[in-house]
Amino acid sequence: MKLVKQQHPHAHACIHLNDGPKRYSEVYITSINDTNDIHHKGIIFDDLKLTILPCTAVADQSHVITLKLSRIPLYTDDLVYGGLQKSLSVFGRLLDFGVYKEKDKDFFMDNGYAVLDTFQADDIAAELKYAILSHQLSWCESTEEFFLAT
Repeated sequence: MKLVKQQHPHAHACIHLNDGPKRYSEVYITSINDTNDIHHKGIIFDDLKLTILPCTAVADQSHVITLKLSRIPLYTDDLVYGGLQKSLSVFGRLLDFGVYKEKDKDFFMDNGYAVLDTFQADDIAAELKYAILSHQLSWCESTEEFFLAT
């Protein structure tokens, strides 16, 4: 928690929670006091090469799914992360996503994961409805590049 306070000195509360084997923390900071933009910068653990970005609480009616991604195009980090965000957001609210890298060399290994909330109200306009998820997904709306989701 010392790291959270160093990076985001105006956070006013933090609690540690357990949900079975899962452990997590809730950090509270008002938007007016969010001088370091925690929403976009998250909490950075340099020694682990890890950044944790916040997300809002999941509603009771949510339908959360976890996807294993493979055959992700072998682009640079910025293009991969941006491409995943663009490609997956048409299927639901993107709660989390990432790619797996080789531990010692930091090489991208063409696979990753995503967590989506696919819930949408019955009365939502047709043009706002999420696309239907399939095994083969278009990379950034391309008709030539694809990746796989299971």
